[in-house]
Amino acid sequence: MSFDPDDDPYADRKRRRVADHKTLRLCRQVLEALQIAVAGECGDEVLQQVFIASVNPGADPSKLEVAVELPPDVGPVD
Repeated sequence: MSFDPDDDPYADRKRRRVADHKTLRLCRQVLEALQIAVAGECGDEVLQQVFIASVNPGADPSKLEVAVELPPDVGPVD
């Protein structure tokens, strides 16, 4: 009797867990890159004041959700 990996009932769950781990790692990398970009590498004064609070997986694997916080004295700009 040989083991066929395609018959593994846990294979799909394992693949999802690996995909979830990779997505979370991507979120951390995007968070760091955005924080660096808006902290001083961009020339826009308003963007330099915002804080990237979090990056989370979006509704599907091709999207990320980015939470941005503004200081109390800065309002949204049209």
